[in-house]
Amino acid sequence: KVLNWLDASGTLGQFTFAMKVILYIFIAVIFIVAVFIIMNSMLMATMERTKEIGTMRAMGAQRNYVLKLILAETSMLSSIFGMLGIFIGLVIVIFFHYFGIPAGTSQVFLFLFSGPRLYLSVEFAYVLAVLALIVFVSLVASYYPARKAASVSPITAMHKGE
Repeated sequence: KVLNWLDASGTLGQFTFAMKVILYIFIAVIFIVAVFIIMNSMLMATMERTKEIGTMRAMGAQRNYVLKLILAETSMLSSIFGMLGIFIGLVIVIFFHYFGIPAGTSQVFLFLFSGPRLYLSVEFAYVLAVLALIVFVSLVASYYPARKAASVSPITAMHKGE
């Protein structure tokens, strides 16, 4: 009789599948929270620079130029700090790759770790995917604030705050 791995492994396979689903739900929630945090930060940053954006628009900068300028700034910042975060994460993973995370005396952790220690590893393709995702999320989250800043008329922006 031929079975797929989920059916053949029984309860263990169902447990693994459930853990995977829960992990993906947590990742989705973190993704959504990150989008709103970045959007709020970019909205505040662009609204604080309304006068400067208005001055640029009064000097002849088109809306499209302002939009591209803010999105370019976002992509540069997210790339730099995304690489910094990935570097810090890689240092931590390399440390635990050599020393491992001890399971202690808990039978659950011994089972989940498949032994007394969990040794972390990393794949380069995932590192690149994470960096691309960081830049993508940042650009998506900053698009609304950039459009809002680009749509401000020069007269309104230059009078704001006086």
